[in-house]
Amino acid sequence: MNKRLSIRLTLSGVVLVIVLFLIQLLAINYSNNLLFTFGFMLVSIFLISFWLGLRNMKAIQASCQHVEPVHAGQLLKFHLILSEDKGLGRYQLQVLDDTGQSDLVAHSQQSIELPQLTQVRGSIEQRDATVRSDWPLGFFMFKRSLCTLPEVLVYPATGGRLPLITMLSDAQAQHQEAVDSLAGLRAYQPGDNMRRIHWRALARNEQLQVRQFEGEQGDPSGWLSWDDTSELPYEARISCLTDWVLECDRQGRIFGLRIPGNEIAPESGVKQRHRCLSALANMPELVV
Repeated sequence: MNKRLSIRLTLSGVVLVIVLFLIQLLAINYSNNLLFTFGFMLVSIFLISFWLGLRNMKAIQASCQHVEPVHAGQLLKFHLILSEDKGLGRYQLQVLDDTGQSDLVAHSQQSIELPQLTQVRGSIEQRDATVRSDWPLGFFMFKRSLCTLPEVLVYPATGGRLPLITMLSDAQAQHQEAVDSLAGLRAYQPGDNMRRIHWRALARNEQLQVRQFEGEQGDPSGWLSWDDTSELPYEARISCLTDWVLECDRQGRIFGLRIPGNEIAPESGVKQRHRCLSALANMPELVV
């Protein structure tokens, strides 16, 4: 990306410019060599401050690590890695506007955590991570774009008010009677427990197959349905289904999700949890 650099005078810098103008005006008016010398000295300090501050902002590299989704109301944390490879220390760096100042030692890396409180579900759009500094004397404020913070999905808030309800479906529901005797193998179907996959058979014939046991029809699977939360307000229904998804995931269940305009087939595991929570997070806002 284009790492834009912007420079502006601070209040101290503006005051110094005014003082320089007045000193030069008095020096010319009274032909005072002492005032001329003092004015030129201040100009030199002013220019050196600009050059040092400009060099201080160069050669800073940054990268953003993977950001884990959180639920609305929780603290989202961006992890930024700053590095310097030119052999010069960088001083009084402030990343974004809500972090403290820090120094970056030459030939080193530094991890910076950028917290952000989430309030609503949905996507947080990409934005630039900027670094700013008024080093060395505070006459100039240098601001530069470092990298782009990634888009992050915020899951719905938790706090369901209804006990877990799963609706078994004739096509997907399977009742389990636990036995230990292996009866054979069958082809893998969406919704099968990943722990039942026969990996040796996959290595032999490159086909996914699952183990079946005598007296067993499979693992219990069911649907989490939007219609089962009809007694709750709109956002509360989303929160309730969010709790149900998390509970099914904790229990290792195979579950699917039915919400308006979307249906996710029964499955289990981390990917299924993410699919369901993402679908709930992206549901449209209620229009009053």
